Amino acid sequence: MNIANLCRFTKDEIRLIIPYLDLDSIIWHCRVKPSPETAFCILLGRLSYPRKEAALAALFGRSASWISIVFLDILQHLQHRYHRIIHWHPMLMYTRIQSYAQSLHQAGGLPGIWEFLDGTFRPICRSTENQKFYYSGYKKLHGFKYQAIVTPDGLIPSFIGPFEGKMNDQTMFISSELEEILLQILHGNELLYLYGDSEYSSLYTVITPYLRRYEISSSERQFNLELSRDQISVKQAFGLVTNLWKANAFKILLRSQSMPVAALYEIALLLSNCFTCLHDNQISERYNIKSPSLKQYLIATGLYYLSLCKRDKINAN
Repeated sequence: MNIANLCRFTKDEIRLIIPYLDLDSIIWHCRVKPSPETAFCILLGRLSYPRKEAALAALFGRSASWISIVFLDILQHLQHRYHRIIHWHPMLMYTRIQSYAQSLHQAGGLPGIWEFLDGTFRPICRSTENQKFYYSGYKKLHGFKYQAIVTPDGLIPSFIGPFEGKMNDQTMFISSELEEILLQILHGNELLYLYGDSEYSSLYTVITPYLRRYEISSSERQFNLELSRDQISVKQAFGLVTNLWKANAFKILLRSQSMPVAALYEIALLLSNCFTCLHDNQISERYNIKSPSLKQYLIATGLYYLSLCKRDKINAN
Protein backbone atom coordinates (compact mmCIF):
# COMPACT_ATOMS: atom_id res chain seq x y z
CA MET A 1 0.00 0.00 0.00
CA ASN A 2 1.24 3.50 -0.86
CA ILE A 3 2.42 5.28 2.31
CA ALA A 4 0.77 8.54 1.16
CA ASN A 5 -2.61 6.78 0.80
CA LEU A 6 -2.31 5.12 4.20
CA CYS A 7 -0.88 8.07 6.15
CA ARG A 8 -1.86 11.14 4.04
CA PHE A 9 1.73 12.39 4.37
CA THR A 10 4.77 11.32 2.35
CA LYS A 11 7.78 9.68 4.04
CA ASP A 12 9.73 12.94 3.97
CA GLU A 13 6.81 14.86 5.48
CA ILE A 14 6.42 12.29 8.26
CA ARG A 15 10.11 12.61 9.11
CA LEU A 16 9.70 16.40 9.07
CA ILE A 17 6.77 16.38 11.51
CA ILE A 18 7.95 13.79 14.05
CA PRO A 19 10.77 15.83 15.72
CA TYR A 20 8.23 18.45 16.85
CA LEU A 21 5.89 15.97 18.59
CA ASP A 22 8.19 14.83 21.42
CA LEU A 23 7.20 11.20 20.97
CA ASP A 24 10.31 9.98 22.82
CA SER A 25 8.77 11.23 26.08
CA ILE A 26 5.76 8.87 25.87
CA ILE A 27 5.58 6.28 28.64
CA TRP A 28 4.21 3.29 26.74
CA HIS A 29 1.91 0.80 28.45
CA CYS A 30 2.40 -2.97 28.62
CA ARG A 31 6.11 -2.73 27.74
CA VAL A 32 5.56 -1.85 24.09
CA LYS A 33 8.45 0.15 22.61
CA PRO A 34 7.65 1.34 19.11
CA SER A 35 9.93 3.72 17.23
CA PRO A 36 8.55 7.26 16.81
CA GLU A 37 8.10 6.63 13.05
CA THR A 38 6.14 3.41 13.61
CA ALA A 39 3.94 4.94 16.32
CA PHE A 40 3.13 8.01 14.22
CA CYS A 41 2.33 5.91 11.14
CA ILE A 42 -0.03 3.75 13.23
CA LEU A 43 -1.82 6.92 14.36
CA LEU A 44 -2.09 8.21 10.79
CA GLY A 45 -3.20 4.87 9.39
CA ARG A 46 -5.87 4.47 12.07
CA LEU A 47 -7.25 8.00 11.52
CA SER A 48 -7.13 8.07 7.72
CA TYR A 49 -9.82 5.40 7.42
CA PRO A 50 -11.87 3.37 9.94
CA ARG A 51 -9.59 0.35 9.76
CA LYS A 52 -9.71 -2.28 12.48
CA GLU A 53 -6.58 -3.04 14.43
CA ALA A 54 -6.37 -6.44 12.71
CA ALA A 55 -5.94 -4.75 9.32
CA LEU A 56 -3.10 -2.56 10.62
CA ALA A 57 -1.58 -5.56 12.39
CA ALA A 58 -1.05 -7.24 9.02
CA LEU A 59 0.63 -4.09 7.65
CA PHE A 60 2.92 -3.50 10.61
CA GLY A 61 3.63 -7.13 11.51
CA ARG A 62 2.36 -6.75 15.08
CA SER A 63 -0.64 -8.05 17.03
CA ALA A 64 -3.92 -6.18 17.07
CA SER A 65 -3.59 -5.53 20.82
CA TRP A 66 -0.09 -4.05 20.30
CA ILE A 67 -1.47 -1.72 17.61
CA SER A 68 -4.33 -0.67 19.90
CA ILE A 69 -2.00 0.15 22.81
CA VAL A 70 0.32 2.25 20.63
CA PHE A 71 -2.57 4.11 19.02
CA LEU A 72 -4.24 5.02 22.33
CA ASP A 73 -0.96 6.05 23.97
CA ILE A 74 0.11 8.38 21.17
CA LEU A 75 -3.41 9.80 20.89
CA GLN A 76 -3.43 10.58 24.61
CA HIS A 77 0.05 12.11 24.41
CA LEU A 78 -0.86 14.44 21.54
CA GLN A 79 -4.13 15.50 23.12
CA HIS A 80 -2.40 16.33 26.40
CA ARG A 81 0.38 18.21 24.59
CA TYR A 82 -1.80 20.21 22.21
CA HIS A 83 -5.24 20.54 23.80
CA ARG A 84 -4.70 24.12 24.98
CA ILE A 85 -3.08 25.04 21.68
CA ILE A 86 -6.02 23.64 19.73
CA HIS A 87 -8.26 25.74 21.98
CA TRP A 88 -6.41 28.97 21.01
CA HIS A 89 -3.14 29.08 19.08
CA PRO A 90 -0.58 31.55 20.51
CA MET A 91 0.23 33.00 17.07
CA LEU A 92 -3.18 34.72 17.07
CA MET A 93 -1.87 38.09 18.22
CA TYR A 94 -3.07 41.48 17.01
CA THR A 95 -0.53 41.89 14.20
CA ARG A 96 -1.52 38.56 12.65
CA ILE A 97 -5.23 39.25 13.13
CA GLN A 98 -4.75 42.59 11.39
CA SER A 99 -2.97 40.94 8.45
CA TYR A 100 -5.90 38.51 8.09
CA ALA A 101 -8.34 41.43 7.95
CA GLN A 102 -6.26 43.17 5.27
CA SER A 103 -6.07 39.99 3.16
CA LEU A 104 -9.83 39.49 3.35
CA HIS A 105 -10.49 43.11 2.39
CA GLN A 106 -8.06 42.95 -0.57
CA ALA A 107 -9.81 39.79 -1.80
CA GLY A 108 -13.10 41.67 -1.97
CA GLY A 109 -14.38 41.01 1.52
CA LEU A 110 -15.86 43.53 3.91
CA PRO A 111 -13.45 45.70 5.93
CA GLY A 112 -12.90 44.96 9.60
CA ILE A 113 -13.54 41.19 9.43
CA TRP A 114 -10.59 38.88 10.07
CA GLU A 115 -12.02 35.36 10.34
CA PHE A 116 -15.05 33.08 10.13
CA LEU A 117 -16.80 31.60 13.15
CA ASP A 118 -19.07 28.57 13.21
CA GLY A 119 -20.02 25.48 15.17
CA THR A 120 -19.89 21.88 14.02
CA PHE A 121 -21.84 18.86 15.24
CA ARG A 122 -19.89 15.58 15.29
CA PRO A 123 -22.27 12.57 15.32
CA ILE A 124 -21.35 9.43 17.25
CA CYS A 125 -22.93 6.05 17.92
CA ARG A 126 -25.79 6.22 20.41
CA SER A 127 -24.39 5.90 23.90
CA THR A 128 -25.85 3.73 26.63
CA GLU A 129 -24.84 6.40 29.18
CA ASN A 130 -25.38 10.18 29.32
CA GLN A 131 -27.71 10.12 26.33
CA LYS A 132 -29.17 13.51 27.26
CA PHE A 133 -25.71 15.07 27.01
CA TYR A 134 -25.07 13.74 23.52
CA TYR A 135 -28.53 13.94 21.95
CA SER A 136 -29.45 16.83 19.63
CA GLY A 137 -33.16 17.25 19.01
CA TYR A 138 -32.37 19.49 16.02
CA LYS A 139 -30.08 16.95 14.34
CA LYS A 140 -32.00 13.92 15.65
CA LEU A 141 -28.60 12.34 16.37
CA HIS A 142 -26.24 11.69 19.25
CA GLY A 143 -22.96 13.56 19.21
CA PHE A 144 -21.09 16.56 20.56
CA LYS A 145 -20.43 20.09 19.34
CA TYR A 146 -17.35 22.21 18.78
CA GLN A 147 -16.84 25.88 18.01
CA ALA A 148 -14.23 26.75 15.39
CA ILE A 149 -12.45 29.78 13.99
CA VAL A 150 -11.24 29.52 10.39
CA THR A 151 -8.66 32.04 9.20
CA PRO A 152 -7.91 33.13 5.60
CA ASP A 153 -4.70 31.09 5.50
CA GLY A 154 -6.80 27.90 5.68
CA LEU A 155 -6.04 26.98 9.30
CA ILE A 156 -8.39 26.32 12.20
CA PRO A 157 -6.32 27.99 14.96
CA SER A 158 -9.11 27.88 17.56
CA PHE A 159 -11.26 24.82 18.17
CA ILE A 160 -13.16 24.78 21.45
CA GLY A 161 -15.17 21.91 22.92
CA PRO A 162 -16.66 19.41 23.22
CA PHE A 163 -20.03 20.83 24.26
CA GLU A 164 -23.41 19.20 24.72
CA GLY A 165 -24.98 17.99 21.50
CA LYS A 166 -28.05 20.19 22.04
CA MET A 167 -26.13 23.44 22.69
CA ASN A 168 -26.63 26.23 20.16
CA ASP A 169 -23.80 28.25 18.62
CA GLN A 170 -24.30 31.45 20.62
CA THR A 171 -24.35 29.59 23.94
CA MET A 172 -21.12 27.82 22.93
CA PHE A 173 -19.51 31.18 22.15
CA ILE A 174 -20.49 32.61 25.55
CA SER A 175 -19.42 29.45 27.42
CA SER A 176 -16.04 29.39 25.67
CA GLU A 177 -15.21 32.92 26.94
CA LEU A 178 -13.77 33.60 23.49
CA GLU A 179 -15.03 37.18 23.51
CA GLU A 180 -12.97 37.94 26.63
CA ILE A 181 -9.84 36.55 24.93
CA LEU A 182 -10.46 38.68 21.84
CA LEU A 183 -11.08 41.86 23.82
CA GLN A 184 -7.79 41.38 25.68
CA ILE A 185 -5.90 40.97 22.38
CA LEU A 186 -7.67 43.93 20.73
CA HIS A 187 -7.41 46.21 23.76
CA GLY A 188 -6.12 49.63 22.68
CA ASN A 189 -6.22 48.72 18.99
CA GLU A 190 -8.75 48.99 16.21
CA LEU A 191 -11.68 46.67 16.81
CA LEU A 192 -11.77 43.80 14.30
CA TYR A 193 -14.69 41.42 14.02
CA LEU A 194 -15.47 37.75 13.61
CA TYR A 195 -18.07 36.77 11.04
CA GLY A 196 -20.76 34.34 12.12
CA ASP A 197 -24.19 33.35 10.91
CA SER A 198 -27.45 34.71 12.34
CA GLU A 199 -27.21 32.45 15.43
CA TYR A 200 -24.47 34.75 16.78
CA SER A 201 -26.63 37.88 16.80
CA SER A 202 -26.25 40.45 19.62
CA LEU A 203 -22.57 39.66 20.31
CA TYR A 204 -20.14 42.57 20.52
CA THR A 205 -17.23 41.11 18.53
CA VAL A 206 -19.27 39.21 15.91
CA ILE A 207 -20.80 40.57 12.70
CA THR A 208 -23.87 38.67 11.49
CA PRO A 209 -26.09 39.01 8.40
CA TYR A 210 -29.29 41.04 8.44
CA LEU A 211 -32.29 38.89 9.41
CA ARG A 212 -34.45 38.09 6.39
CA ARG A 213 -37.67 37.96 8.35
CA TYR A 214 -37.58 41.76 8.25
CA GLU A 215 -37.71 43.86 5.11
CA ILE A 216 -34.13 44.69 4.13
CA SER A 217 -32.72 47.11 1.56
CA SER A 218 -30.73 46.20 -1.54
CA SER A 219 -27.48 47.28 0.17
CA GLU A 220 -28.26 45.03 3.12
CA ARG A 221 -28.98 42.12 0.76
CA GLN A 222 -25.62 42.74 -0.92
CA PHE A 223 -23.98 42.77 2.53
CA ASN A 224 -25.55 39.38 3.31
CA LEU A 225 -24.44 38.02 -0.06
CA GLU A 226 -20.81 39.00 0.45
CA LEU A 227 -20.76 37.49 3.92
CA SER A 228 -22.36 34.21 2.82
CA ARG A 229 -19.85 33.92 -0.04
CA ASP A 230 -16.99 34.01 2.47
CA GLN A 231 -18.75 31.75 4.99
CA ILE A 232 -18.21 28.74 2.70
CA SER A 233 -14.60 28.75 3.91
CA VAL A 234 -15.74 27.28 7.24
CA LYS A 235 -17.48 24.36 5.55
CA GLN A 236 -14.41 23.71 3.39
CA ALA A 237 -12.18 23.62 6.48
CA PHE A 238 -14.48 21.14 8.25
CA GLY A 239 -14.70 19.11 5.04
CA LEU A 240 -10.90 18.88 4.80
CA VAL A 241 -10.69 17.36 8.29
CA THR A 242 -13.28 14.72 7.45
CA ASN A 243 -11.88 13.94 3.98
CA LEU A 244 -8.34 13.46 5.26
CA TRP A 245 -9.23 11.55 8.43
CA LYS A 246 -12.26 9.46 7.56
CA ALA A 247 -12.25 7.56 10.86
CA ASN A 248 -14.35 10.50 12.12
CA ALA A 249 -16.94 10.14 9.33
CA PHE A 250 -18.48 6.79 10.35
CA LYS A 251 -20.57 7.44 13.45
CA ILE A 252 -21.47 3.77 13.91
CA LEU A 253 -17.82 3.09 14.84
CA LEU A 254 -17.47 6.08 17.21
CA ARG A 255 -18.50 4.62 20.56
CA SER A 256 -17.92 6.93 23.50
CA GLN A 257 -17.77 4.02 25.97
CA SER A 258 -14.87 2.26 24.24
CA MET A 259 -12.76 5.04 22.69
CA PRO A 260 -11.92 8.73 23.23
CA VAL A 261 -14.11 10.02 20.38
CA ALA A 262 -13.50 13.70 21.15
CA ALA A 263 -9.72 13.18 21.09
CA LEU A 264 -9.99 11.51 17.68
CA TYR A 265 -11.45 14.64 16.15
CA GLU A 266 -9.14 17.06 17.97
CA ILE A 267 -6.01 15.26 16.79
CA ALA A 268 -7.46 14.91 13.28
CA LEU A 269 -7.86 18.69 13.25
CA LEU A 270 -4.27 19.18 14.46
CA LEU A 271 -3.00 16.95 11.66
CA SER A 272 -5.19 18.77 9.12
CA ASN A 273 -3.54 22.04 10.16
CA CYS A 274 -0.13 20.39 9.64
CA PHE A 275 -1.27 19.22 6.21
CA THR A 276 -2.36 22.76 5.33
CA CYS A 277 1.01 24.15 6.44
CA LEU A 278 2.71 21.78 4.00
CA HIS A 279 0.29 22.00 1.07
CA ASP A 280 -1.95 25.09 1.50
CA ASN A 281 -5.60 24.61 0.52
CA GLN A 282 -8.50 26.22 -1.35
CA ILE A 283 -9.07 28.81 1.37
CA SER A 284 -5.50 30.17 1.38
CA GLU A 285 -5.46 30.21 -2.41
CA ARG A 286 -8.74 32.14 -2.57
CA TYR A 287 -7.48 34.90 -0.27
CA ASN A 288 -3.91 34.80 -1.57
CA ILE A 289 -2.34 34.40 1.86
CA LYS A 290 0.21 31.69 2.49
CA SER A 291 -0.21 29.36 5.43
CA PRO A 292 2.50 29.44 8.12
CA SER A 293 5.29 26.93 7.77
CA LEU A 294 5.14 23.68 9.72
CA LYS A 295 8.01 24.97 11.88
CA GLN A 296 6.14 28.19 12.71
CA TYR A 297 2.99 26.28 13.59
CA LEU A 298 4.46 23.40 15.63
CA ILE A 299 7.40 25.17 17.30
CA ALA A 300 4.99 27.79 18.62
CA THR A 301 2.79 25.05 20.03
CA GLY A 302 5.70 23.18 21.57
CA LEU A 303 7.17 26.24 23.28
CA TYR A 304 3.77 27.32 24.54
CA TYR A 305 3.10 23.83 25.87
CA LEU A 306 6.39 23.82 27.80
CA SER A 307 5.65 27.24 29.29
CA LEU A 308 2.21 26.03 30.44
CA CYS A 309 3.71 22.90 32.01
CA LYS A 310 6.29 25.04 33.83
CA ARG A 311 3.58 27.41 35.07
CA ASP A 312 1.39 24.52 36.28
CA LYS A 313 4.36 23.00 38.13
CA ILE A 314 5.07 26.31 39.87
CA ASN A 315 1.41 26.72 40.86
CA ALA A 316 1.32 23.15 42.19
CA ASN A 317 4.28 23.86 44.46
